Amino acid sequence: MLNIVMEFASRGSVEGAIQERQKADNRAPFAELTVISWLQQLGGALQHMHSKQILHRDLKAANVFLTDDGSADGSVKLGDFGISKVSPMQTTPPYIPSHTLTPLNLPS
Repeated sequence: MLNIVMEFASRGSVEGAIQERQKADNRAPFAELTVISWLQQLGGALQHMHSKQILHRDLKAANVFLTDDGSADGSVKLGDFGISKVSPMQTTPPYIPSHTLTPLNLPS
């Protein structure tokens, strides 16, 4: 039996946060420093994964989760590795055509 244990994302996903902002009366955008903080954390997560030759293959706002770490912006966690794979390449070339990373190598 396989058990997957995950951290609870108390603030939901980035997709949910965007939808909440769109429903709000004033539709105020996220603070620039908040978005920068999220992108820095997400970039660090992707850099770490790629250094281990892991490709996520389903990166989208619904798979980026926000947790409450005591800061105003929260902490970003990358989730849903259901279709991720370990890259057979030892080094990542500067450009990989998107069709080479899609399931069954179908053109995107």
